[in-house]
Amino acid sequence: MSAQIWHAETAAAETTKIPSGLTGIWQGSDRFLLFTPANDNGTKPDVSLMLKTLYDWYYDRCAEPEYFSEYPRDLNSVTGKESVKLSADFSKISLTDDSASDGAWEISLTFQDKSNARIPVARLGNNLYLDFLVKYIPEQSDLLNQADSAAEENPLYGAWLGVGVASGITANAPYIQKELTSAYITHNSIYYIRYWQTDMEYSPLMATFSDGEQDFYIPKHIKSAGKIYTCVSGRSLQIRNVTRSPLVTDDFMLDSSGKILVYSKPYLTLLDSSTDDEKDIELYMQLAKDANCRRKPDPPPLFPPDNLNWHWKEINELEKNNAQIQAVRKRQREFAAKQYARQAQAE
Repeated sequence: MSAQIWHAETAAAETTKIPSGLTGIWQGSDRFLLFTPANDNGTKPDVSLMLKTLYDWYYDRCAEPEYFSEYPRDLNSVTGKESVKLSADFSKISLTDDSASDGAWEISLTFQDKSNARIPVARLGNNLYLDFLVKYIPEQSDLLNQADSAAEENPLYGAWLGVGVASGITANAPYIQKELTSAYITHNSIYYIRYWQTDMEYSPLMATFSDGEQDFYIPKHIKSAGKIYTCVSGRSLQIRNVTRSPLVTDDFMLDSSGKILVYSKPYLTLLDSSTDDEKDIELYMQLAKDANCRRKPDPPPLFPPDNLNWHWKEINELEKNNAQIQAVRKRQREFAAKQYARQAQAE
């Protein structure tokens, strides 16, 4: 667990090693994502993005490392002349076992203009999420109350801190949300707590709210993606405007450790789980090749051919004594004769 989320834990150091939970090819509604190890000229893993453009009919390899040049890119009005270069660092932000595929990380993306963005992601099963919450484990036993004790019976109960803040894993800096939604879950209710971005210093203090029967505690500050979020104003520790709803457990999904919670749709789904980097790259390129070889079928005719009747005899009778139409027909015949002569001469 990272100190960027919980003050009770030691911060996880950034690493250039691609976490096992993020390897493979990931597919979303509008893109593919692949992390590849850095070559001898780099120190950070590379990020490859392929966008599904033109209503999913054309795949644009918009971001990829330089050594992908051995796989020629199609250049047209949809693509850029050169692909964008992205690199990544990773830091773990959950208590899950390092050997497990489920987990949460902050991906530190470095863009081509040298700018940087931190993107929290969580993996549950074969899905990758951008909007998720992580369980808060109280550091001091004197803050435990009846609801906290109940968390020992059911991992869903207790305080959950909002983490997801980025709009996506993109070739340019993504939009970073100004607000987070955290939650406190009891056996029959869920309390939603709003956090907003602030410029105050991070504090390990706890804020509190009450439902009229008992008090609940949750961290005053959350530090996520390099930003600080607070649920109270100034030095106050009293949370206002908490929204309470009945608990519907079917709306939530926990990871295998019970430390990560999601209630949104996945951002990406694992397409290929191979741990062979070369195999992943070959499959990634084949996806673009197969998609861009497709051709849309011809549209159906406006009228069924078998039902057409042009009534040529009647048309000829109508045109026979019309001098204007006959002049047009003459020009058409002369033009056709010239075209035929040119074609014969060329052959």
